[in-house]
Amino acid sequence: GFIADNIHGSPFENPPDWRSFYPGVPENELTLEEKNKGIRAAIRAAQKGIDFFAEHLPPTATQYSIYVSEASWYQANHIGQREKSAAAHALGQLIFAHGWDRNGRWATDVQDMHASANIDSEDATRWHAAGGQLINYADPFPGAENPMIFRYQGGFQMYRSGLDGQMLHGFLNCGVPFNEWAEDFGGDGNYRNFAMVYPQRNGIIGTLAWEGVRAGYDDIRWATRLKQLADANRASTSRELRLEAGRVLVWLESFKPTGHDIDMIRAGIQQRILIMQDAIASHKGILPPVDRAYRKYLPAGK
Repeated sequence: GFIADNIHGSPFENPPDWRSFYPGVPENELTLEEKNKGIRAAIRAAQKGIDFFAEHLPPTATQYSIYVSEASWYQANHIGQREKSAAAHALGQLIFAHGWDRNGRWATDVQDMHASANIDSEDATRWHAAGGQLINYADPFPGAENPMIFRYQGGFQMYRSGLDGQMLHGFLNCGVPFNEWAEDFGGDGNYRNFAMVYPQRNGIIGTLAWEGVRAGYDDIRWATRLKQLADANRASTSRELRLEAGRVLVWLESFKPTGHDIDMIRAGIQQRILIMQDAIASHKGILPPVDRAYRKYLPAGK
């Protein structure tokens, strides 16, 4: 039901801190005029990134400036990111960062996307109120062996909580030779905390945990497709089709994956898709293409 967005990176994601243009000068000696000049200089420096993206990436790509701050203190979230984001926003970029719960109080009007360590509908509602997006940060962390943990938390739980995406902490860790008990160079965990799959000479060795992630995304794909069908027909002139679309939309906001059989939830979604498709065919409703949001960007003939 959906096509994953492509994420592109370059050496130019972050406009520099305006203070970097005054090396050796104590911050408390810098004036407001110098600050404004520094921000303008940061904008000019960051234009290199804009030009790079325009040359190498399709016009549909969204460029994020990435400010990662795990600190939850006021200075980092409220002042530091606010000042650094001024240059990025002036260039039409969006701000992405991650931190702790206080980001949700101090940075919702600065960050356009936030990565939260909680899969929580209240957090998502708070970020959506200001037009931002919220993605899940490493819940669960790589290393858990039960694939259903990854399927549930990265699938239906994330869907029902209204989150916009997921940030896995690691896919393939090449920082240390393969040793699942080795300490990583970062000093904050062993190899397995940063590896969903394992390396081999000609590719990767998949894991049950990674299969759980894939299954969770498929769960979201089915739910997304059902919502597409219902949304397209909830204002139908056919009363029967309109009622069926309404029943689907209410159910999608009602089912509780906690403590239930995830396979049965997916089967329920699939059954409702078939019912909706039959109703659309019978009442001449709208059958949206699964890639409707992206079709205009696909090469001709695709």
